[in-house]
Amino acid sequence: RGHREARQPERIVSLYVVARDGFALHGPEIVVAAEKAGMVHGDLGIFHRVEERHPHAGPVFSMANMVRPGSFDLAAIDQFSTPGVVLFM
Repeated sequence: RGHREARQPERIVSLYVVARDGFALHGPEIVVAAEKAGMVHGDLGIFHRVEERHPHAGPVFSMANMVRPGSFDLAAIDQFSTPGVVLFM
């Protein structure tokens, strides 16, 4: 899920969501928030919001970990935390 055809985007819009100083975003909370937004974990190990009627068109927007490599390992999500995530379209 979330695979996009290889083509050069005209513009990328990014929104960074960062935890307050001294805090972190925790894996299970990130998964719940993503699912509430209709996102699914997919291509590249990140979350994607795909148009239900047109999944072949690729994601409407995606969410990655702000820290490299940017992916979310669901097998270890209970121990995962990050200072922030980036939403992009």
